[in-house]
Amino acid sequence: MRFPGFEGEWELKKLSAYLYENKERNRNGEFNKSDVLSVSGDCGIVNQIELLGRSFAGKSVADYHVVRTDDIVYTKSPLKEYPYGIVKYNNGQDGIVSTLYAVYHHKDNVYGQFVEYYFTNPQRTNRYFKPIVRIGAKHDMKIGNEEVLDSFVVFPGLKEQRKITEMLSLLDLRIAIQNKVIEDLKKLKTALEERMLGQCQGKQVRLRDILIERVEKSRINNQYEVLSSTVSGIYSQREYFNKEIASADNTGYKAIHRGDVVLSPQNLWMGNINYNDRFEIGIVSPSYKVFSIDEKFDKGYIAFLLKTRKALWAYSLVSEQGASIVRRNLNYESFLEISFVIPYLKDQQATARRLSAFQQKQTMEEAFLRSLLLQKEFMLKSLFI
Repeated sequence: MRFPGFEGEWELKKLSAYLYENKERNRNGEFNKSDVLSVSGDCGIVNQIELLGRSFAGKSVADYHVVRTDDIVYTKSPLKEYPYGIVKYNNGQDGIVSTLYAVYHHKDNVYGQFVEYYFTNPQRTNRYFKPIVRIGAKHDMKIGNEEVLDSFVVFPGLKEQRKITEMLSLLDLRIAIQNKVIEDLKKLKTALEERMLGQCQGKQVRLRDILIERVEKSRINNQYEVLSSTVSGIYSQREYFNKEIASADNTGYKAIHRGDVVLSPQNLWMGNINYNDRFEIGIVSPSYKVFSIDEKFDKGYIAFLLKTRKALWAYSLVSEQGASIVRRNLNYESFLEISFVIPYLKDQQATARRLSAFQQKQTMEEAFLRSLLLQKEFMLKSLFI
């Protein structure tokens, strides 16, 4: 796919035809630890303290590479989809990076941002670096800074680079705006939940009087779809893991109906408790706890209540340290004794309606964000040879 008005073949050249190494070091003390940059797959080149909360630099940063605005950085460290490292463009402030990284200036025949977009596609990046990167015994990258430039890329002329870069930059800006919209909605929804669920008048009720444990189990293998409960929600295993991870025979798995609540006893303290409003019926691992909600309560209200910060704090108090840092053992009886102030049913229903409207708005905005990301993925594949 090409923009109208552009013709002719893209040129096959070594990357050294477009980039050359920036060998500048921080030996004059121009920068200090507060100027160290991190190179992130999601966030690009950003100040390390702003991204991670503190600097991870050593005692001296005198030998660190200087990164100027408009430079390009190659990380030489593996990420999940990029086992040979990532390439990022610095459109922010000057700073310094670890000596593990390689830094480059670009020549006048290429836009720096275009280089990053070219290497954003994982398949294209891995195809470029695989022949020239040697993996050491400790899975470290063995490649010289000049060697990075010694393989071939296929680039268009400067005008077409500019057109592609402008289009993708506009899309990135819209994605950033959409992320901010969703972030603000989440903050507003959380504030409303705390106010509407935490400052109500009503009766103190224990969870054992709200939740009714469901003991129904599957009678045959693959009777229903296998589901997984995570901190972010309920998913089919195929949807979440791209494969089935359940036992070969899932007979005896616990049934979960629409309107039920499911939790992971070992990860409840992290927020792994969910209301099922997606699946009519499914099955989950026997390690989960499944509950129906007593008819005296509004299901939507209870669903929101169980995910509040107050509830998460209460879960942490009844969860004891397990075999690992992440997993904790739930004291089930203490969990059932957790209590909340529950308003009258009509007030529960009114609160649930208001919060559901915000939830639907957030869901719509998240769906739009996914469509933008898919559009970018398509363009990154289609606009480059």
